[in-house]
Amino acid sequence: QPAIFFSHIPLRTQKWWELKQGQLLIDFMKKFPNVKHYAGHNHVYEIENIIDAGVRAYVAPYLHSQETYAFSGQYHPSGFLALLVSPTLGVLETKVIN
Repeated sequence: QPAIFFSHIPLRTQKWWELKQGQLLIDFMKKFPNVKHYAGHNHVYEIENIIDAGVRAYVAPYLHSQETYAFSGQYHPSGFLALLVSPTLGVLETKVIN
């Protein structure tokens, strides 16, 4: 069966695969087809493919319109993620709603 995983910290941010717990998570996710991982924390929309694990990972944008990039001080786009999910095929679409 396809699987959806959620966590607060994005996989890449904490370099999960370099930690024992992270490697256990990656190894577990490898057991499923069409795996998607969703996180927040960074507040900026991103997509990452973790090729060796077959995982497509997303970071949700922050809904607050006054959030700024720490390095530039400029506002970044606010929004949230909407998922179209099939009970047999898993996540069919991930869309950013601004």
